[in-house]
Amino acid sequence: MKILKQLPIIGLIILTSSACKKDKAPEPEVDDTPAFEQVDEYTKKYKNGVVEVTNYPIDVTRSNARQYDFYSFDQAAFTGNLRDEPPATWDIVFRQGLAIWLNNGEAEFNEEMSWYGNDSKVLVSGIKKPFDEVTEVPSGLDFNEFYLVKTTSEPTQKDFWLNWAWDVTNTETGTAMYVTPFTDRSHIFKLTDGRYVKFQFINCHDTKPEENGANSKWGFISFRYFIAKAGSTDVKTK
Repeated sequence: MKILKQLPIIGLIILTSSACKKDKAPEPEVDDTPAFEQVDEYTKKYKNGVVEVTNYPIDVTRSNARQYDFYSFDQAAFTGNLRDEPPATWDIVFRQGLAIWLNNGEAEFNEEMSWYGNDSKVLVSGIKKPFDEVTEVPSGLDFNEFYLVKTTSEPTQKDFWLNWAWDVTNTETGTAMYVTPFTDRSHIFKLTDGRYVKFQFINCHDTKPEENGANSKWGFISFRYFIAKAGSTDVKTK
């Protein structure tokens, strides 16, 4: 009789144990994919779509007429010197590693360039926010047709690429000695097909941006960017 009396209690324990097992939350899936893909020696492409180029070396000893480094956002690569070739594969060109010009065949500023008159129409604007804080391309953003930048806040006559992206430290004779990039500024490029690219210039020296100084070497380009999907203004990266 004692055994029979205990059976309901044993059954309750089994049912309770079974219910606990059913209520147990499933183990979270572990994302073991790498944080980024190493595209080449200087380029990483992260899982969130950000492409980062670090210390890409350019030849600063070239004559002024040859100091052009062409870059394609889609290819995530420098495409060689296309100044005298059909310019269909690049979006921006670094001039001496500092100024950036756009592949825009309509811009009067480019009249003397080989790409003037082509069908490309890359535009640019600036936003006074850190890269990851820019999550949406603002409506009504004022774009420009070459490297001059009009900002969304406190625009001044000095709001162009050189003075807006970094602070320049000069020698006593006025020659640029090194630059200190601003970390609170981003650029938005509008590509020929209408897609938006969020962009941050990071550095043009071989040292860390916060360590740039008189002994830093020129000609090591670092930047990062994110391409929005066609028809989208979403540039969230974090």
